[in-house]
Amino acid sequence: MPAGVIAYDPRWPQQSERIRGQVNGALAGAEHSTVRIGSTAVPGVDAKPIIDLDVVVPDRAVVPAAIGALAAAGWHHEGDLGVPGRAAFRFLPFGRPNIMSFSYK
Repeated sequence: MPAGVIAYDPRWPQQSERIRGQVNGALAGAEHSTVRIGSTAVPGVDAKPIIDLDVVVPDRAVVPAAIGALAAAGWHHEGDLGVPGRAAFRFLPFGRPNIMSFSYK
């Protein structure tokens, strides 16, 4: 489902924190940090209504376990959506894909 650019939504920060908390809860057993990125993270900027997060892990070898943990928590892995090194997930209550990139320290 394509997403168009819409007017800034003042609820995006709260929604982002809720999603970030869910991601951090799912990955509680793995060393990581979760950073909010993307245009919805910029106050006042019109954007596609997609919450982007970057999950930083210590090593590429951790990524499969992180993907598995997110899937077990109810996230549907959608692959990289054409961007190598990225993992996209859909969490059904939100409907649209929420993009998470996995970075390595």
